[in-house]
Amino acid sequence: MRILLVIHDFLPYHAGGSEIATYRLARSLRARGVDARLVFTERHDDRPQYDLRTGEHEGIPFHEIVYNHVFEDFEDMYDDPAMARAFERVLDEVRPEVVHFESTVFLGFGCVRAAAERGIPVVLTLHDYYLLCPRGGLLMKESGELCPDRTAADCSECMEPYPLRPEKYGADPERFDRRATFVPAVERRMQRVKDLIPHVRLFTAPSDFLREMMIRHGFPADRFITTDNGYDPEGFIRSTRIPTRPLHIGYIGGLTPWKAVHLLLEAARDLPADGYRMSIHGDRTWFPDYIARLDALAVDRPISFEGPYENARVAEILARFDCIVVPSIWYENSPMTIHEAHLAGVPVIATGHGGLAEFVADGVNGRHFERASASSLASVLQELIDDPSRLAALRFDMDTVKSSTDEAAEWEARYGTLVGTEAP
Repeated sequence: MRILLVIHDFLPYHAGGSEIATYRLARSLRARGVDARLVFTERHDDRPQYDLRTGEHEGIPFHEIVYNHVFEDFEDMYDDPAMARAFERVLDEVRPEVVHFESTVFLGFGCVRAAAERGIPVVLTLHDYYLLCPRGGLLMKESGELCPDRTAADCSECMEPYPLRPEKYGADPERFDRRATFVPAVERRMQRVKDLIPHVRLFTAPSDFLREMMIRHGFPADRFITTDNGYDPEGFIRSTRIPTRPLHIGYIGGLTPWKAVHLLLEAARDLPADGYRMSIHGDRTWFPDYIARLDALAVDRPISFEGPYENARVAEILARFDCIVVPSIWYENSPMTIHEAHLAGVPVIATGHGGLAEFVADGVNGRHFERASASSLASVLQELIDDPSRLAALRFDMDTVKSSTDEAAEWEARYGTLVGTEAP
């Protein structure tokens, strides 16, 4: 069986959760004898946009499409005909039996249509809320306000800085209101999302929360399943660490405003300096203004920034911590860090909302604190500093985390069913 896995960008230059999940699935499928291949985009300013090259990543064949983020209109961000034509060239070469999209970002909805119109079964896994929210799938405004019931007017506020050809939306190019003109532009995107749904044979999400959010917005419950990502348990040893003062608090992940590491550092400033030490692991190069804010908050506190890390080192890093904190202010889905902490037997202190609450049970394998509240987080951490023995009860059974091997077996069976059935 030949499967084409599609992701917006890929390793080694992009090591986010969806990229690593896609890599693990491709590798595990190939270990089962499935001919899994990849297609993704990458920026190369010295090559023309939509240029193609082939190669291999750790034995996984791939097609890379150049995408230099050059576009003239908002619509090109999500439905670019030239990108769809480049993707059709990949389909001609690979001739997959199933196309499994792990993302449509950068590639666009036209790639989904291109596969479906050839009669190829399409799977779409959602790792975020991108089909509902053009602002990176966050369902959150720049102010930090969540917008689960977004309108075109809400979205137009976030999209105003992006390129727009006003004549496409009935506005005078010489005299128009950008935000007002973005309302019909966003409405067009919303309609394109609705039009996309019939082209997808199976939707999946790693969390019930994300699935239910999408169904609430019109996605078909009978073609939408929850199935979590697979993980590699090798190298993880269930922690037998006995927490003592000073408590070693860790953070692993993106250093972005929506991951809200600033809340952790603000909370740290209310904690006794001799009661904890804190290690922050993440890439400091992407958001310099935000990093400067974090640096200022860390001054004169027992906080170290450890820089980027390879995912292969996660087990080693987690083994050093008494607990980790996941302070995200967006809804999240099924964060990789939480599952890896479960494998390591490390308690998780997390915002008690969205997909986070689904995987962190307050008082069982972690603790909750109020979203966007540094004082609430500080209160939880102070309790643990005062009585580190409370952490000993906050453990998780690593056997409940799905392995990459089991995930691949599940997907091979699903692909076989899709190939053997007609589209509805």
